[in-house]
Amino acid sequence: MHDIYFFNGQDITMNVCIQIHRVINLIQEQENIGFEEATGKFYHSQTYKTLTQVENGLWAENAEYILDCYNEEADQYAQAYFDYDSKKSGGVTKSHLRFDNLHDEYKELYHQS
Repeated sequence: MHDIYFFNGQDITMNVCIQIHRVINLIQEQENIGFEEATGKFYHSQTYKTLTQVENGLWAENAEYILDCYNEEADQYAQAYFDYDSKKSGGVTKSHLRFDNLHDEYKELYHQS
């Protein structure tokens, strides 16, 4: 990174670099991958681009929040089913949800549907 970041006239380059490093470490832990792979994934994300646009203030958020933003843009799928009792009034409906990363072999099929 060769840019220098300013916010309200103050150099915040170190703050941005620290946040990037913290988020990359969290991605490593979350996905059980190496630093280089985590860096590549984060660098190519929309969250990274947003983080480096300092006027929006994302750099000032904690690393966990930034990781949540990163996770929201990731290719994921969800499965759900519901249990309900249709014969009784006042019955309880239970929802069962599962989220996971979309595996490479299914990405093309998923995006075509």
